[in-house]
Amino acid sequence: MASIATDSSAAATADALQTVRPLSPNQLVWRRFLRHRAAVFGAVGASVVVAFIIIGSLLVPLDRATRPDVARKLTGPSAQNYFGTDTTGRDVFARIIYGGQISLMVAALSLVIGVGVGVVIGAAAGLFGGWVDAVLMRFTEAMLSIPSLFLLIVMGKLLGSKLPNVWFFGRSVSGSVIVVILVIGLTSWMYEARIIRANILSLRERDYVSAARALGASNLSIMFRHLVPNTIAPIIVSATLGLVNAITSEAYVSFLGLGVQDPPTASWGNMISQALSLMQRSPPVWWMWFFPSIVITLTVLCINFVGDGLRDAFDPRRKV
Repeated sequence: MASIATDSSAAATADALQTVRPLSPNQLVWRRFLRHRAAVFGAVGASVVVAFIIIGSLLVPLDRATRPDVARKLTGPSAQNYFGTDTTGRDVFARIIYGGQISLMVAALSLVIGVGVGVVIGAAAGLFGGWVDAVLMRFTEAMLSIPSLFLLIVMGKLLGSKLPNVWFFGRSVSGSVIVVILVIGLTSWMYEARIIRANILSLRERDYVSAARALGASNLSIMFRHLVPNTIAPIIVSATLGLVNAITSEAYVSFLGLGVQDPPTASWGNMISQALSLMQRSPPVWWMWFFPSIVITLTVLCINFVGDGLRDAFDPRRKV
């Protein structure tokens, strides 16, 4: 009887093990990410900021961010103006919403440019090797020697105020936005390229690449169908952290008055710049710099937390 009970329990255990399906790689990544509490907090915080900008732009009219009202200038936070008003009576709450659109748009578009250029150059250098690798890596090292923030300041000074305004989603936007996007994007791809190259060098000798070559696949097909998709993890992690760099770079140059020009375009950086001359005023106009600073700090911290969580989630050595 004891042997029968033992056999039945062993069979039940075997059936239970058979019903447990192994987790897919995406499920493992998701579980590791959820175990990272700071990353989850960052994802929630970043989602709140994005929702605040999107929903706020639907509920708050653009006129509140652009139309001066001298009678209400420099009024503190109240039920009518939640974050107070600036030197011309424009609502700071509305300007944070519409300025956030510009700041995040600049960061996102410059990130797309930087990641695109970095992936192409890094993948080409790693796949082809030889003189192609030597030329592309020397070019990358030369670009690394150029201080991107200094170049952004110079280009903003030379071209920022000379470009005409452009229309973006039905609103007039300073032409300096284009300069900021291009300069940040074209000076932020070097680290991405080196990361991609290192991963491609370790992947190009794998069996599936040799099999693709034997089947007649072209170099471009091997690059974009086999190698680049298998480096998506470092691309995502690097891009997440690059988004922080783009946001802070735009804030730097706009704070100096050389980035996004206001009028007609508000951004978080130039909002703080406008408050600089009023910091010593009595009584202090604290709301003009406090609220934009809080939003920038919260956004950067949340994205950094998400980047740290993604780095750990894509690490196969991490326990689930």
